[in-house]
Amino acid sequence: HVFSLAVAFDWPLKQLDVKNVFLNGYVRELVYIEQPPGFKDSSKPHHVCRLNRALYGLKQAPRAWYVRFAQFLSSMEFDASITDPSLFVQRQDKTVTILLLYVDDIILTGNSSSFMTSFFATVSQQFAMIDPGDLKYFLGIQVDRTSSGLFMHQSNYALDILSRAQMQTCNTTSTPISAHPKSDNAYDEAYSDLKEYRSLAGALQYLTLTRPDLTYV
Repeated sequence: HVFSLAVAFDWPLKQLDVKNVFLNGYVRELVYIEQPPGFKDSSKPHHVCRLNRALYGLKQAPRAWYVRFAQFLSSMEFDASITDPSLFVQRQDKTVTILLLYVDDIILTGNSSSFMTSFFATVSQQFAMIDPGDLKYFLGIQVDRTSSGLFMHQSNYALDILSRAQMQTCNTTSTPISAHPKSDNAYDEAYSDLKEYRSLAGALQYLTLTRPDLTYV
């Protein structure tokens, strides 16, 4: 829906990235860690450290980051969507700005480019950010803006799947599956790495977002 609005109203689509995202969250619970190597207090070698900020690998880290960033957006008069807490909207007079958050990736669109520039300057004072650019790649989906709208595809994602499955040199086919498929026992032996097999199956399922013709029904 965010993309549809941006295309319908010819709004710019910007992508922002937060550096070291999980280090920004505050830890509310009591969490202690051993003194890290190279930073031990020689006078108190058996003491532990209490965390004030989240660390990567801490189960609370994703939630702590979301709460921190949501509070920041609230201070800038963004309202979180009831149906999608990762979607934030700000309305000021005739200015509308929409922000979509997925962990450290942010999509920003709206009808005021000047406000979006100002917003980036403000958010950069609070968090380490990568300079914004036009949206090109998001969650495995490539986005190309054209004169008629957006062209979304997963070419790089598909090539990555082939690489993981060691099928870079496989032959292509114009039909995803035969109209008269063989029975399961007619195929090669079972995949040896079941975990990787499940991962590849999930990746192929995600690929059908932009290639529904690959779905076996």
